[in-house]
Amino acid sequence: TTTTKTTTTEKKTKDDKSISISIIPMTRVSSRQELPSSQLPDPPSSKSKKLRDAHLCLDLLQHEGDKTLRLVQSHHGISAALDGLEDKDELVRTFQRCRIDHLEYAPPSILLRWDTTLQECQNIIVNGTLPTLNSTTTEEIPTTVFAVLKEPLSKKGEGIHFVRNVQEIHTVLEQHRQTKGDDFLTEVMEQKGRIPMWILQAEIHPAMLIRDSKKFHIRTYVMAVETRTAESHEVNLYLYHGHEVRIAAEPTAPEDDLATPSRRREAHITNASSVQHRERVLLSQMDELNEYQPSLELFIASAFLRLLPDITRRVAVSAHECSEHIQKHVLGGVDCMMTASGKWYLLEVNKNPDTPSREDGLSQEFQHHLVTFCNDMQQLLTTS
Repeated sequence: TTTTKTTTTEKKTKDDKSISISIIPMTRVSSRQELPSSQLPDPPSSKSKKLRDAHLCLDLLQHEGDKTLRLVQSHHGISAALDGLEDKDELVRTFQRCRIDHLEYAPPSILLRWDTTLQECQNIIVNGTLPTLNSTTTEEIPTTVFAVLKEPLSKKGEGIHFVRNVQEIHTVLEQHRQTKGDDFLTEVMEQKGRIPMWILQAEIHPAMLIRDSKKFHIRTYVMAVETRTAESHEVNLYLYHGHEVRIAAEPTAPEDDLATPSRRREAHITNASSVQHRERVLLSQMDELNEYQPSLELFIASAFLRLLPDITRRVAVSAHECSEHIQKHVLGGVDCMMTASGKWYLLEVNKNPDTPSREDGLSQEFQHHLVTFCNDMQQLLTTS
């Protein structure tokens, strides 16, 4: 079954050491045990930016005598396994490098430079035709086709634009350049070492709707855990099955499929930063979506299996970037959306995503889910 099947592949690095990566479609650690005293120390000093920006650090220390502490285990969220998926434009390139962009794991996308001119837009977007889902039939395409234009480094629903033609695309790009200015480019270069590209992506249409015609997407979590021995470097990918449903604030309306001048953000943004413009619940609490959980988990496992060449290469290159006593891991928040026909699409992967606070208006059940998730992550790291 999809909940127990494990697919493993091995590849050789340049020094002939094998790397084993296992795709486990559904694993949730639920056992508990008392852990030694722990703290979150500063990451070890290093010239590596990954070490300076480490997340999810967990050092386990054990008392020896009355005052002495001995380091037992050190786990840092600095694995490079998901580096090729973190930025929106890199995710598109990674799908292209792995030659799976035609398999429809993600919506069709076009990359645009931040300084793309109107003429270049017209040349790139052939005949002014915006990207649409390959599975969308002629009857399902609305009178006015919308595409989703995503700003570089945008988060939590900000920087998402719904566009209908080349002129609107260029207007958004030009307004962004004038608003952000050269300081934005300097900041991005310092942060990324490059200037990320805009994404023009097909809209998920028609999307599956719930709760009186509201759009939603699923946030699920994949954790990559590296273990290193003298002979090999192994990476296991774990899919957590406490899936989250993130719902738009307002329902869609019939006029959304007609020649309207714009998309209503409250009805089409499912990950808004404002508490008033979002709802978060668990997939397990929604009877109308329970039947889709197996297909969701199979889809994610299949997608990451296809991404193994990129994951393998990045892990091999970074295998010896830090001291041997540090076990590396990384958490990926994977966002997926489903069409009305039940087909899943991967929208983006957020590396080491933020955890919402109590002030975000979360239900008691959702808060309990987050606490359990953090406990399960800690258990997974300290027993893997």
